[in-house]
Amino acid sequence: MGEPSLNMNVLKAMEIIHNRFENYIPCIATIAPVGSDRFFGRLLKIKDRFVDIQLQFSINSTDENIRDFIMPARKLSLEWIADYIERFYSHGKRKVVLNFAVDRKNLLDGKKLKDIFNPDKAIVKLTPINPTFSARKNNFDIYSSYNEIRQYLIELQREIELSGFETIISIGDLRENLVLSNCGQISMQRLKRHEGKLIG
Repeated sequence: MGEPSLNMNVLKAMEIIHNRFENYIPCIATIAPVGSDRFFGRLLKIKDRFVDIQLQFSINSTDENIRDFIMPARKLSLEWIADYIERFYSHGKRKVVLNFAVDRKNLLDGKKLKDIFNPDKAIVKLTPINPTFSARKNNFDIYSSYNEIRQYLIELQREIELSGFETIISIGDLRENLVLSNCGQISMQRLKRHEGKLIG
């Protein structure tokens, strides 16, 4: 939980780990917030030191209004992210991940996606929205069964692949929802309910 691109020490830690383990592959997941230009500029300079990097941008919707509703923070535009991917991607390395945490109300327009992003350099990942308190409060359509989730994401996957994007489906074990291990926000909500005391 947290936004790595607002912490330059993340890059320093990556380099320290790489000095000890040269096959280390960093994984960075970000919403690309406003004010993170320095982080991303530095990442471009050091990326080729690593055998590979998994870089993931949380997009969540191709509709800017819904994207702002899901992630109420000042973010760099989809066009900025697309331009960065063009500069970041190296042939033969991992494609940059465009992550979409979706429900049945989210708008994910394959044509708009292709108008902005290059399918040769970006891959789409589809995952269900976690059943956090905020998700329920904001009336997201949370799925109740694995089969229901999987079927919807398969249908969405077919649609996105028609636009030329390689697409992967990522569904965690739904039992993680019960033990609160699927999302940092869920764990924090539980801690707040118990006045900050850890529970066994």
